[in-house]
Amino acid sequence: MNCSRHLNKFLLHQEHLKELNLQNCKLYNQSARYIIDALNRNCTIRHLYLAQNDFGSTIFEFGIKLGAMMTRHPTLLHANFSQCNLTRQETMFIVICMSTSKSFLSLHISKNELPYYERIFLRTIIAAKVVFNAKNFEKPTLNKDRN
Repeated sequence: MNCSRHLNKFLLHQEHLKELNLQNCKLYNQSARYIIDALNRNCTIRHLYLAQNDFGSTIFEFGIKLGAMMTRHPTLLHANFSQCNLTRQETMFIVICMSTSKSFLSLHISKNELPYYERIFLRTIIAAKVVFNAKNFEKPTLNKDRN
């Protein structure tokens, strides 16, 4: 946990850090809180890899924290939360938060607790969001052949 505090302080003062890989670092409980708190305040990270850490919680704490970070972070493009022991509810919440983010492009959430039909449902939501955004942001074309 002491190491996580130092990493928290380090992340808060980094202005050029674009990628952070903390896969399989045995982050859980308080150490995960320190890291997620620092990530909320670091506005330069674009790629975040937190796979194979234990974010399991009976109060859905880490799903809420990760989802909130994703919706508010101005530059985060990609995250990997695979095999993080997230519950079904947390995983669904994170995906829905991803779909409301202005910058987020891709998310890996495999090997978390998410049954087949929920995965299909979330893919449908994300696909609808992509089509909706593309349709609403198309530039109108001018017809120059009009007289």
